[in-house]
Formats: sequence, C-alpha cells, structure tokens
Amino acid sequence: MTEEQARGLGEYVKRLRKSKEWGVRELARRAGIDPAVVLRLESGHARQPEIGTLSSLASALEIPLVDMLAEAGQTTACGVPCIRAHLRKCYGHLPESVIREVEERVHRAASENDGA
Repeated sequence: MTEEQARGLGEYVKRLRKSKEWGVRELARRAGIDPAVVLRLESGHARQPEIGTLSSLASALEIPLVDMLAEAGQTTACGVPCIRAHLRKCYGHLPESVIREVEERVHRAASENDGA
C-alpha cells in the first residue's frame, strides 16, 4: 500500500469511527484489536495492515469488507478484492514472498489469456 493509500484508509476509518461517536478504545474493543493498532492505522502509519485486522474493523464498523479493502487499495479494477487479499485472509500462514509469487502467477496467466 502506498503512503497516500495508508493515509486515505486511516482517514476513512477515523471518519467512520467518529460518525458512530466512538473513541479509539471503543472501536478497538468492538473489533477485538489493540487500540494502538487503530491509532497506527488512523494516523496512516500502517502500510500493510493485516487482512484480519481490516476484516475485524469492517465488522465492528458495520461495513462490507470489500469497502474496507477498496480503501486499502486491495481491490481489482472490477471492484472485488484482489487475489493478494484473499490469500492473506485464507492462507495467512504463508510467507509474504509466497503470496506475492502466487499473485504474480495469476496476473501472468490472466495477461497471457486476455482476448483468448
């Protein structure tokens, strides 16, 4: 995620939290995460938030996960979560290098089959 995307995601989460009139601790409690994680995210310092964290925040804020992923820059041109987000969610135990490799292979296969 770029620095600009991280800031945008943080502002988005903060705006949603404030619209519910919750403090950072309340959002963290409802999401089941540490308040420091919320502060880091809202300040734009979380460049690679875990998919589980985004999922927990989306649930607590009562928004679709895909909306949170879109704000985090984790969707494709068609608006659905990218393969990387799916892999992190379902196969979080895999090293980041493996997730990147799988994503690259999917993109390569898609490119090779465009117009087929």
